Amino acid sequence: MENYLQRKVQLIHFWKKQAQKESVIKGFIHTVESLHWKSINKIKDDFPTVSILKNNRLVFNLKGNQYRLIVSVRFLQERCYLAAEWMGTHAEYTNICKANLQYTITNYTDHSTHLLWPPRSNTALSTLQNSIQRMEKYWKNCFPIALRTRRSFLKLNYLHSC
Repeated sequence: MENYLQRKVQLIHFWKKQAQKESVIKGFIHTVESLHWKSINKIKDDFPTVSILKNNRLVFNLKGNQYRLIVSVRFLQERCYLAAEWMGTHAEYTNICKANLQYTITNYTDHSTHLLWPPRSNTALSTLQNSIQRMEKYWKNCFPIALRTRRSFLKLNYLHSC
């Protein structure tokens, strides 16, 4: 059974900002989804330069270390689930590390709110982001990671109805 890469929307958003990254990201997605990992050691075998962080996070070096991709990783029922958390240049990653954010940063919420419902004011944006964070925390605690796709669908429907 192949690996499952979640939050591809974030990666698509990233390559749309700069078209030269598209082939790098598509290649990474294809490679990851065609492999079968049962442990971190298997990931290290296929990507020797991957860095292991705390909080079940990995940092992939892409295109000769020009770009960094932070993912969360979980192993469940003989399957590896990766969730894209952040992607940027090596210099941007260095700045994140200086601020000690590599263990917690995620752009997924910011991108989904920006793409789907651009709020009309800062207050509306703050309220929307707080609601999404509360729902993500609730779903993360109450549902297994395999349901993340369904949760995202439910979350989007909930926000659209508000």
